[in-house]
Amino acid sequence: MINLRTLSGTTAKDLRGITEYPREVPQDAPALDNYIRHDRSAGEREAPSLWAGQLADEFNLQGEVKQSDQIAALKGFNPRTGQPILATSGDARRYGWEIVLSADLDVSALAGVADKGLHDAIAKAHDTAVRAALSEAERRWIHARRGAGGAVHEQAKLLFSAYRHEASRPPSRDPNARPDPQLHSHIFLHNLALRSDGTWSTIDPRSMFQHQRTIDAIYKCELAHQLHQLGFQIGRTDGNQLHISGVPEATHEQFGRRRKQILEAMRNPLAQGREAARARESARQNTRADKPAIQASELRANWRERAAQAGLTPDLIESLRARGRGAVKPTLEQWRETVREALFEHESVANERQIWETVSQRAIGYLPAERIADEVEHLKANLLHLEDRDHRRETWTTRELYKQETGIIESAMRRLDERSQTLKRETINEAFERFERER
Repeated sequence: MINLRTLSGTTAKDLRGITEYPREVPQDAPALDNYIRHDRSAGEREAPSLWAGQLADEFNLQGEVKQSDQIAALKGFNPRTGQPILATSGDARRYGWEIVLSADLDVSALAGVADKGLHDAIAKAHDTAVRAALSEAERRWIHARRGAGGAVHEQAKLLFSAYRHEASRPPSRDPNARPDPQLHSHIFLHNLALRSDGTWSTIDPRSMFQHQRTIDAIYKCELAHQLHQLGFQIGRTDGNQLHISGVPEATHEQFGRRRKQILEAMRNPLAQGREAARARESARQNTRADKPAIQASELRANWRERAAQAGLTPDLIESLRARGRGAVKPTLEQWRETVREALFEHESVANERQIWETVSQRAIGYLPAERIADEVEHLKANLLHLEDRDHRRETWTTRELYKQETGIIESAMRRLDERSQTLKRETINEAFERFERER
């Protein structure tokens, strides 16, 4: 699952508030005690974090995210020199955008109840998948502005800072309610971009919003690949969710309470597209409860107890790691055919965004993220490329569909000047009989 929102403010207080939440600050910050408290005695710290994007290398930002560096970058300053980069640099600006990438329930449940070794491996798999999704987004769908009104778009080096969380919001505002496992990262896309000629600009995020489902699917593709490397058998549900073979269905009842709460709060749970996204976000905000002040070690104990009730025991988890070794997958050609069928199931033409989205979603559990671009190009090369007269809207179709549609059009054009129509005698007789009955 992916969520996107714009981050803006006018004061230093706004900036600090934006950067405080994702850190899940430790127990020695009492003013922010409505967050999970990481147990330092058990070697835990505030929420794990990382830098990503090509600008991280330019700024030599490595390891965990320091709040001071993050605030400087959000303000449009060089986090190393403290110098402003843009004319809009300062406290009052559009700081950037928050991207939330969340693992599906099967993965979150395993990460929440696994022993330390497996937990750390799953967390690493998640971080690797986050980096893969951001790298593809930086390369293709997030652009620097240039020219009057930022009308010209170009590829640029970008900066992301990310914090990994492992718990959902509680399913009610009851102070005793406990969150469910939800492995996810809060990612800040900082609103500054280094263009290829060495100049700086702000970002146009519109293409990122348009391709958000593809970015989410790329994350899931890489996460599935990494989990398969750990021995799990991975599949894709009809709703493009990542499924781990053998996880008991009762686990979804135990740990899907927050999702159920949101769906019940939606006015129209059957809504599609943008309407569904708006309804889901409204329900999410209306049911949003504070995270409790609870030690992370205590929360994991609660999760393990509830997982055992659902049948997700340590012995079962260990056995699940052997399922992926002998898993049989369709051949590449068989898989490509399913992609073509899905792409043209409802429409006779597809644009670039639809191709990327379909390929990446169908690749969940089948291909790693690094293979998706090649499969997109392979698919386009084997389709018929259509281009409108203004060269603004490229689309593709199959040769079979093109032949069918042009045949229909040609037949219609040949009969355009016809002023009569031939009817069967049976049709005429039925019409007269109906007329006599109704007269």
